[in-house]
Amino acid sequence: MLFRSSRLEASLSHAKSRFVEAGTAVSGRARFAADQTDVFVRENPWKMLGIAAAAGLVIGAILSRR
Repeated sequence: MLFRSSRLEASLSHAKSRFVEAGTAVSGRARFAADQTDVFVRENPWKMLGIAAAAGLVIGAILSRR
């Protein structure tokens, strides 16, 4: 019984460490994407304003049909 308990603890510990590593990797990728988006928006403010306006019109048209 003690052998199974130690194997279970080792397995849970390994799973926890993999979960933490995966979370760190996802967080890093999300931060990179946010930084790149910020750079793009700052370099292209008028283009982004046009895209936001077009998206608002499309969403408004879709919602007004309901």
